[in-house]
Amino acid sequence: MMSEDEEIRDVMKEERSRGRRPIDVDERKKAQRLREDIRRVIVSGDERALVKILHEAGHEENSQEFQDALKIFYELTRRP
Repeated sequence: MMSEDEEIRDVMKEERSRGRRPIDVDERKKAQRLREDIRRVIVSGDERALVKILHEAGHEENSQEFQDALKIFYELTRRP
């Protein structure tokens, strides 16, 4: 649940953007949650959780984005 201050900031962002490309606040929040989930998965080293998150975000296993995410995951979680 969003605090009143957060709601006010979101409304202010939308107002400032009038006349420019619209800001989709919900999409930004969704993207931010996805980034936070991926950070947690990288820290935990849980490849299965990453695959699940990527599928839930609509990325198919044969997509370039999916492959790039796995490559980055392996590079960041590789133990010396």
